[in-house]
Amino acid sequence: MTPGPTTAPRIVIVGGGITGLAAARAVALTAPEVDVTVLEAADRLGGKIVTVQEDGFTVEGGPESYLAAKGWMTDLCAEIGLADGLQPTRPENRGSRVLWDGRLHPIPDGLSGLVPTRLRPVVTSSLLSPIGKARMALDWVLPARTDADDESLERFISRRLGREAYQRLIEPLMAGIYAGDGGQLSTMATFPQLRGAERDHGGIIRGVIANRRRALASGAAPKAGFLSPVGGMGDIVDALTTCLLARGVTLRTGIAVTRLARAPEGSPHRYLVQTSSGEDVAADGLILATPAPVTADLLSDGQRGLSPIAGANLRHIPHVNSVTLSLAFRRQDIAHPLRGYGYVVPRVQRRPVLASTWTSSKWARRAPDDQILLRFYVGRSGGRDALTLSDDEIQALALAELRDVLGVDAVPTRRWVFRWPDGSPQYTVGHLDRIAEVDLRIAMVPGLAIAGCGYHGVGIPDCVRSGERAARRVVEQVLALATDRPS
Repeated sequence: MTPGPTTAPRIVIVGGGITGLAAARAVALTAPEVDVTVLEAADRLGGKIVTVQEDGFTVEGGPESYLAAKGWMTDLCAEIGLADGLQPTRPENRGSRVLWDGRLHPIPDGLSGLVPTRLRPVVTSSLLSPIGKARMALDWVLPARTDADDESLERFISRRLGREAYQRLIEPLMAGIYAGDGGQLSTMATFPQLRGAERDHGGIIRGVIANRRRALASGAAPKAGFLSPVGGMGDIVDALTTCLLARGVTLRTGIAVTRLARAPEGSPHRYLVQTSSGEDVAADGLILATPAPVTADLLSDGQRGLSPIAGANLRHIPHVNSVTLSLAFRRQDIAHPLRGYGYVVPRVQRRPVLASTWTSSKWARRAPDDQILLRFYVGRSGGRDALTLSDDEIQALALAELRDVLGVDAVPTRRWVFRWPDGSPQYTVGHLDRIAEVDLRIAMVPGLAIAGCGYHGVGIPDCVRSGERAARRVVEQVLALATDRPS
């Protein structure tokens, strides 16, 4: 039964992924007097974070790690009891590759923000031709654009570093993050630091080197590239859930929100959250931590919603369907040494597999000693819709990839398939302007905020920060409302 009216302020968070959980924690920490309820449509919490542990395997269905340079995520892990439970990638297997014309080429060392910062690894790289390397060097002398106009990542990188560097090096690395088409993705929304390097230093290589020197001069200790809990990313969800329950946060799964409405005049609360179970949950503040398409529907509700114009803008954010497949093999059946973390595939190679991670080479304790765990990513912008493929068809693509690239013809002992409809938001050119308009419209609705990977960053740390910022905004307005209420 839905809780009845209460004098305590109440915030409802729609969406129980990492964003919603981070928002709930921020509310509970900053305003313990506020009742907090999280409503999640699925039968579990965590959203795209899915970790399966069985028979010695730790298998990730979604993100496998987070960028260590975004230190607030590590701070969060420490605060929820995971300080001693984080691990970096395995240093003995360090390195990833790009598949080009049937060969695996090492990615040059010293990449920072997609851009090489050391000359020798680029000069000696087998991935780029002599002409391609010479063209990259022109970034040092090419005039810089100083205007603030946005442009596609493909156009920007090709203009500064050349077409070959874009196609063979930058595009596959970018696609590993966004599963997107660089010809459509916004430079300012995806890698604004590169545009800033051109504007502030005259070129992107100059800018990246300047930032690197500044970091070294500061004496800051270098951080591991990526970190993950030893037990998988699901440990973060579990630890957050434990913390939230201890602070009295109500967590409800299997409850889909169907409509948001303003409460009738005279109600002690601002909003009514209507659910698939027929309940109306009263709220003074709302945080929508749902995927952008879901948030768009909730805000619009025809033209009767809380912010139809914001909803209309959110519908302009494209999304890509994707599938991840993990396969286990007997170690004795894999002759390839698998020294490295895996490889990415440039779009122009026109292969069905976007990338492959050699999971048991990249991370410790992800498979039994006599087994190897490999992961394959299928589905990218402009390609075949991966969701139309059966599990057997996806496995057949992965096994064909293994035979073609690694010369491995082996029968897997296990498989895990994870499907992600609208899993990857696309920050296309103009994204920042669209989101600025959304933010403006949302600010006009008291006690409302949106958060998630569709707006200001797709990584797990970005989602956490998005949720925390939304929580601060809503808490401030909800407490102001409570102060204004007659006693």
